[in-house]
Amino acid sequence: MTYKVHVTYSDRTSRKRNRPEQIAFGDDGHGMEGEVLQYCLRLGYSKRYDDRKGIWMTFAAISLCQKIEAYSRPKRGNWNYTYLDIGGLNKDDEPSISPIVQKDLPDEYAHLVGDFGTLVIWSKIDRVDSPVNEGELIHHMGRIYRKFIGDEIIHDKKVVKNDDVRNLYINSEIVKSFDPLFVTKSQQYPNDEITTLDDDGAMLCAVYHL
Repeated sequence: MTYKVHVTYSDRTSRKRNRPEQIAFGDDGHGMEGEVLQYCLRLGYSKRYDDRKGIWMTFAAISLCQKIEAYSRPKRGNWNYTYLDIGGLNKDDEPSISPIVQKDLPDEYAHLVGDFGTLVIWSKIDRVDSPVNEGELIHHMGRIYRKFIGDEIIHDKKVVKNDDVRNLYINSEIVKSFDPLFVTKSQQYPNDEITTLDDDGAMLCAVYHL
């Protein structure tokens, strides 16, 4: 499975240079039927009953933005759409999730998904105060999701081959795995020397962000 993220930045001439204006997440997975998509933005809903609750997709979004949109298409079906917008609500207003409608993907994000899958868009981003360093973001994602995108994983305290490698892209750049403890093989810095000596005998160190 492939996951693609596209970050659209605000006008670079503005005071909010390099701050994200929209973030879109796409995959080429199985997609969701309309009745499942209807509830995907509802806090606490889940079709799994192993003590997991369906809250993180929406919580992650509203921790950074005011509007979250979701498109999804199963193998046999059309693209369906729903959204949650908490922007502009008064104190006593109850946020509501829009009813499911059939809607085509936005052209600018169609490349993030396959013939079927899911697309989620965050907009009205109002809780990112610092400019985004895309290089650091890609490196950070390589560490956080190394168990999914790396060639090796730890299973039963042993390093084994990952038979279900996922692909992750951010703005068309592939995210490579990084194990900060170097227990598993990292795709980032695979052949870096830890220390070298130059002609003057000075020690050069490779720097890593843990």
